[in-house]
Amino acid sequence: MRRSRMRLRTITRTARMTWAPRCQHGRGCPPLAPMRAVAYGALPCAMPHAQHYAPEMMSCNLVGLPSEDMMQEGYEAQWGPSGRNDLGLMKALGANAVRLYHSLGLDGKGSHQGFLNRAQKLKLNVMPGFHSTEPAMCDHFDCHDAWKAATLKGFKQGFLVDNRWHPAISTVILMNEPDFYDNDALCTDRGAWCRVKAVLSAMDGLLQAEEEAQVLPSDVKLTVTWSFAMRTSIDGKVQGPGTFGFQDMVAVMEDPSLVKYTPRTPMKKLREAFHSRWIHGLNTQAPWNFVSDFVTNHYKLYDNFGGLPWFIGEYGANGQAESLIISDLESMDQKAASDEQRRLRAELRVVQHRRQEDRRDRRGV
Repeated sequence: MRRSRMRLRTITRTARMTWAPRCQHGRGCPPLAPMRAVAYGALPCAMPHAQHYAPEMMSCNLVGLPSEDMMQEGYEAQWGPSGRNDLGLMKALGANAVRLYHSLGLDGKGSHQGFLNRAQKLKLNVMPGFHSTEPAMCDHFDCHDAWKAATLKGFKQGFLVDNRWHPAISTVILMNEPDFYDNDALCTDRGAWCRVKAVLSAMDGLLQAEEEAQVLPSDVKLTVTWSFAMRTSIDGKVQGPGTFGFQDMVAVMEDPSLVKYTPRTPMKKLREAFHSRWIHGLNTQAPWNFVSDFVTNHYKLYDNFGGLPWFIGEYGANGQAESLIISDLESMDQKAASDEQRRLRAELRVVQHRRQEDRRDRRGV
């Protein structure tokens, strides 16, 4: 069978941020941190040498790829309990979240609510992603209209329940590796503004869709997963893999004119959404020790990138020995868990301090 795109990923905290459990109103999903998730893109294809095992499945090499929207009801035989039960297998492996690609914006048919309901039952946080591989979908890298339309369609396909994002959804991934937009023919000067304008306008479009659909205030997080390519942030401050994108977002939120874009959402509201809902993300195939040391050092150098946490969207580990992969995953998990404990202790100290101040105020001290 075609190799499944099922990769483990994790979240770590170099900055403090509250991650409340999703699946609210008593229908609880686990907290996102520490994150133990699978990146899911297992398309229903058979390789030529496997066709005698599954003759009913034509090779995608011969007839082309099917839809990459894995959440659609037509793929229930893969993710659902009546078929291969991929979501159940993820849960059995110890996952608490599933990342997806092309869930919004690919014009997928039918409802996505079955996938979300199944994930909710299993207590898996769902992280749907937008189809973002075609810069031509946007108007000169202004993605507002396309992302707004895709979000509104998603709401009609099951992403919205009782005027809220479906309770299984924890995070929406606006784009995957948009830094490669810099190399697109449409980005004639190869400038960083292409990728940053695309992300800013996409976020703007989603917020406008929420407003039009009268979505209730949300704790659903927003993110982009940058590549681990060497690039420089749009303000020239940060050089290196992945973290250039962290600084891109901090910089453009301070000054949208860097990309010559005027948000439709008022800047006060846009910044509030960024500071309360944004998480930084990157994909990598590099060894974990290098990634951890590099990102941790950059957080110290660059003012914690807005005080927001970061996570690994894809951990490739291509060509690495099984023992190293196991060691990396265990180390990721330990760091995420220890960082989460530090965050909780810090929040407890803040609560205790506030209570002491309240007691002093009541005594008139």
